[in-house]
Amino acid sequence: MPFGVTQQMIDTYGETIFRLSLNKQVRHGDAVRELDFERIEAARADTGLTDDEIAGRVGLLTEQVSLVRVFVERKYHRIDQHRRIFGLGGGKRWNKEKYSNPVDRLRIRKEGMMVREALNFDPGRAAFYLEEGYWINETLGGWLADHADNTPDAPALVHGGGELNWSELKSTVDRLTRGLMDLGLIKGDVVAVQLPNTPEFLIAYLAITAFGGVMQTLHMPYRDKDIEFLLGHSKARA
Repeated sequence: MPFGVTQQMIDTYGETIFRLSLNKQVRHGDAVRELDFERIEAARADTGLTDDEIAGRVGLLTEQVSLVRVFVERKYHRIDQHRRIFGLGGGKRWNKEKYSNPVDRLRIRKEGMMVREALNFDPGRAAFYLEEGYWINETLGGWLADHADNTPDAPALVHGGGELNWSELKSTVDRLTRGLMDLGLIKGDVVAVQLPNTPEFLIAYLAITAFGGVMQTLHMPYRDKDIEFLLGHSKARA
């Protein structure tokens, strides 16, 4: 399934996304056809959220929200929507000039989807956490960015050789992230790391997860034969 979406994700997020989207809108007149943007904005609460807005609320990528929404729409409306409805929502209309194929914006290798599909969970329980507001769009990368902006000089990482403040930590993580992406690594790629309990271990984890990678930890005593087997099993790309 494209865009890193699994059936479990559809079962978990589908009803919430459908409820938040324009499918449940209440229209007052035809402000959209008349291009009355002030009326459109005033009725925002009744017209549903855009895919971008829903993504920010539930913590998925916009393309993932769009795909999940289409699957649920097909269940309720019994029609086969064309891919060009991606990106619509909140009063938006189809615009050929502004359309961008999601395939061009998001790539994930089949090995990455194998990792994702191996993560089994109860969609009903996950949907409950989502509806109750226990799951919000918070990530480690977001926390790092927030602390670097708001408390840049405060200590973030204390270790035997000294400490790193939040600004220094984020700068180091960003450099490593760019370096890994320059190697051609993309979302879903597995990166193997064999490090002791040092600052570099945490920096590597933050950098790998920043571009959507998966960090595979290798126990320090492991040597050639063990590592060869584990790298083959995980299909690590770096």
